[in-house]
Amino acid sequence: MLAFYSNYYEVKTMRSPRVPVEEQYRLIMECRKSGLSDYQWCLNNDINPGTFYNWVSRLRKYTDEFKQQLVELYRS
Repeated sequence: MLAFYSNYYEVKTMRSPRVPVEEQYRLIMECRKSGLSDYQWCLNNDINPGTFYNWVSRLRKYTDEFKQQLVELYRS
């Protein structure tokens, strides 16, 4: 019985490697150009839809922060 539990925890802790921001952006743009829904595109490309939406949210936040920095730069 103990072997079952130890194997369970080994499987549960396996993670996919991190995807660099540049690759996230490329994948998001590929999805948008595909004409498929985000969900369907993710399923077709073996990407967890939740992970995909986290990338979109994070990149959108970074983009908004970058735009704000540009506005402040031009004001000064």
